[in-house]
Amino acid sequence: MKRIKLLLNKIRFMFTYSWKMGPANLICAFFQIIIDTAEPFLLLMLPKYIIDALVYGAPWSKVLFHTLLYIGVFALSKITRLIYNSVSAHIVNGCDIKNSLNYFSDYLYMDYQNLESDDLRNTNNRVSTTVRANTFVYEIFVQTITNFLKFIGYSYIIASLHPLLIIFLLGLVLINSLLSKKSEKINYEFEPVTARFSRKQSYLFGTMIGFDWAKEVRINKAEEWLREKHGNVCREYMSENMKLQKKHLPLNVISSIVSFAETFVTYVYCALMAITGSITIGSFSVYVGAIANFSSSLNAVVQSFVHNSYVMKRIDEYQDYRNRIKPFHESTDPETSPALDSAPSIEFVNVSFRYPNTDFDVLKNISLKIEAGKRLAIVGYNGAGKTTLIKLLCRLYEPTEGEILYNGINIKNIRYKEYMDILSVVLQDFKLFAFPVWENIVLNRQMDKEHLEYCIDKCGLMNKINSLPKGLETSIGREFDEEGIEFSGGEGQKLASARALYKKGKISIMDEPTSALDPIAEYELYNRFDQIIMNNTALYVSHRLASAKFCDRIAVFAGGRIIEEGTHDELIGRNGVYCEMFNKQAEYYREETGK
Repeated sequence: MKRIKLLLNKIRFMFTYSWKMGPANLICAFFQIIIDTAEPFLLLMLPKYIIDALVYGAPWSKVLFHTLLYIGVFALSKITRLIYNSVSAHIVNGCDIKNSLNYFSDYLYMDYQNLESDDLRNTNNRVSTTVRANTFVYEIFVQTITNFLKFIGYSYIIASLHPLLIIFLLGLVLINSLLSKKSEKINYEFEPVTARFSRKQSYLFGTMIGFDWAKEVRINKAEEWLREKHGNVCREYMSENMKLQKKHLPLNVISSIVSFAETFVTYVYCALMAITGSITIGSFSVYVGAIANFSSSLNAVVQSFVHNSYVMKRIDEYQDYRNRIKPFHESTDPETSPALDSAPSIEFVNVSFRYPNTDFDVLKNISLKIEAGKRLAIVGYNGAGKTTLIKLLCRLYEPTEGEILYNGINIKNIRYKEYMDILSVVLQDFKLFAFPVWENIVLNRQMDKEHLEYCIDKCGLMNKINSLPKGLETSIGREFDEEGIEFSGGEGQKLASARALYKKGKISIMDEPTSALDPIAEYELYNRFDQIIMNNTALYVSHRLASAKFCDRIAVFAGGRIIEEGTHDELIGRNGVYCEMFNKQAEYYREETGK
C-alpha cells in the first residue's frame, strides 16, 4: 500500500510538472490517446468486409460500399492526424524549449559552489533527458494508456477465436517482460557512463569550435592535440558501448526466438481454422492482425511498466537534485534588510574556509575589520587566499567557521538579493557578454543614460565608445553581429569597472582586474575608481603594491593567514614581508623604465 501511495505521488508530481511546462500538452495527449486507440481497430476491421464480399461473391454494390467506407475512414483518419500533428508539433516544441530552459536555468540560480560539483552536473545531465514533460506525457502516459486500451480490445477479439490462445500469448509476453526488465536494468546502469562521456564530448567539441579558445589553438598548433583528445573520448565511449551491446545480445536473441514462435503458431492455427471453414478469409486477416497487435501492445504495456519503474527512480533522483541545488538563502532568507543610506563597516570574525571535497583550510582564523567608508588593500603572493576572502564576502561561498558582519549583522541574516545590491565588484576573471556595450554595463538594471555616460567617462572609455561605429549599440564580439568589436584586455577591464560603478553599491571591490594593464595604467585605474566611489567602503585586491599606497589599511596575506596589517608607512617601517615585496616591485619598475 505504501509503495502504491509513493507511486501515485510521483505520478501526481509528474502531472503537475508537465502542466507547469505546458498545459496544452496534456490536452493534446488525450486527443492522441483517442486517435491512436481508435484508428488501428477501424483499419483492422473494415478490410474484413471487403475481403469476405469479394471471396463469397457478394453484389458489387456491397463491395463498393465497404470499399468506399474504408477509404472514407482512412482519409478521415489521415486528415485528423495531419491536423493534430500540425497543432501538437508547435505545442510540443514550445514545451520542450521551456523544459530545456528549466534545466539550463538551474545553473543560473544554483549556489556558486554547486557549479563546481561534478556529481551535480552529471545528475543534471541524466535527469534532464529522462524527467521531461514531453517524455512523461507522450512516452509514458499516452503510450501506456493507448497500449493498455489496445490490449483490452485485441483480447476481446482473440477470446472469440479461442481463450487458450490468449494464455499462450500471455506466456510469451511474460518471457519478453523478463527480458525487458533485464534490458532496462542494463540501460539504467549505463546511464552514468553516458552522462560522463556526454559532458566530456560536449566540452571538447565546444573547445574545438569556440572563439574563446581559437587563438590559443592556432598559436600553439593544438588542433591535432584536441582532435586526439576528442577521438580518445569517442573511442573510450565506443568501447564501453560495445560492452553494453554484448550484454544486450543474448537478450535480443531470446526475444527474436520468442517472436518467431509467436508468429509461427498463430499463423498456422489461424490458417487451419480458415481451411476448415471455422472462420472466413476476412476473419483470418482480422485475427492474424489482432494477435500480432495483441502481443505488441501487451509487450509495450509491460515494457512501459518496466521502463516507468526506472523513470520513477529518476524522479526520486530529480527531486533530490532539486533539493540539493536549492540556493541556501531561498528557504531561509531572513527578514533583515541592510541599511543602504550610508557606507557600512565590514568585519571578519575568526573566519576559516575550506573548499568542498578538500581537507585543508584556504583561510585560517581570519579576523579583520574595515571601518565604514574606509579603504582596505589586500595584498600577498598568488595562492595566499585573497580572492577566496572576496568570494566569502560576496556570498559565493559560506565560511566553514566564523562569521562576516555587515554593520554588526551577520551577512547570512540579511536578505540575499538586497545584500547583492550593495556590492559593486570588478572580478579578477570578469566576463563581457556578446551584446551591445550599454547592456554590458547596465545588465538588468534600470537604464539611466546620464549615469551610464558618467560611468563610461570616469572609467576612461568615452573616447573609445565615441570611436565605435554604432557607439553604445556596438556589439562586443562577433558571435551574433559581424560588425561587433573585440575590446583589448585593458579596455575590457575599464568596461567591467564602469559596470561596477553603474550598480551604485555601497561596498566597492576590485579583485585584481588589472592584469592586462601596465603598472602605471593600473595605478591610474585604481586611483580613478577610488575617486569615483567617494564614501563607499572599499576593498582592493592586488599583487602589485603601488595601488595599496592610497588605502587606509593594508592586510598582507600568506598561507591563508594575515601576517601583517597596518598603513603603508607602518608596514614599510616594520621592514617585513610587505616592505620586501614593495622594494622588489619598485626595483623592477625602475629597471623597466630605466630610472
